[in-house]
Amino acid sequence: MNQLIVRKNNACTLVFILCLTGCSSISLPSGQKLLTVQIESQGQVVLEGIVGVSDRMAVDQMWNVLGDLRFESTHDIFQAKETGQQSRSIVGTAIVKILHVDEVLASRKIDSLSVVERGEGEWCFSATELSRIKQAEDLVSSDEGS
Repeated sequence: MNQLIVRKNNACTLVFILCLTGCSSISLPSGQKLLTVQIESQGQVVLEGIVGVSDRMAVDQMWNVLGDLRFESTHDIFQAKETGQQSRSIVGTAIVKILHVDEVLASRKIDSLSVVERGEGEWCFSATELSRIKQAEDLVSSDEGS
């Protein structure tokens, strides 16, 4: 009986060691990381959205996911709505930030920014605004993931 227990323990230990050494050479599919995208105006976050991306995605490619993102209002500027109004403009300088946890991965500064309502309290960028953001001045850049 004791020999059987010893053999099982040895077999389990061997399997564990093989997994540790073998798994390091296997390329596993990439995971995901959760990004927060914030739009700031006059030092306050006015819109915020969350999106999952591949953890291997380069920072400069993260700007491309903004087209799929729906933002929620975090400020009164987007609460009151005139009848029939489906878009809003942030007048003055707006800062668009991409964050992972508390680290700012990328940040762009743009003069005025318009968003379109896509449902009650949900906002998104038009194709024109996405293009403007991608071409805007890069304030912070990280090479992580490239």
